Amino acid sequence: MRYPQCLVAALCIGALSQAFADDPPSPAQAPTATAAPVQSPIAAAAPATAVDKTDSTADSGAQAQAKADAKAKAIDKRLRAQGYKPVNDNGTLRYCKSEQALGSRFEKSVCGTPGELDFAEQNGKETVQRIQQMNSSLPAGK
Repeated sequence: MRYPQCLVAALCIGALSQAFADDPPSPAQAPTATAAPVQSPIAAAAPATAVDKTDSTADSGAQAQAKADAKAKAIDKRLRAQGYKPVNDNGTLRYCKSEQALGSRFEKSVCGTPGELDFAEQNGKETVQRIQQMNSSLPAGK
């Protein structure tokens, strides 16, 4: 009688620890309020200078960098959720995981860059779709 109660308590603790283990929101997702710079009437009447153009170029570069960082974090999170672990291989970031070879009990390590892993996943989906289309076009057997 005591064993099922302990089992239920352990499962509840495990579920609650996962619920509270969510990642905190990243700074890129947090809303930020920026105030527009106040210009004097003299500065407002003056035409835009080269400094203003440089600032806007720097801002767009910073925005592009922020978008690239957010995209890299999203890819990292997705690959980690699939069981991959990041590995630095001679300065190249690769993701690796161990998979059991088909028909064997031995595990092999599967590694690749995010681009290579995305290509392999897309190629696998296309192959499955092609096979399913070929099977659906065959006449039904007796």
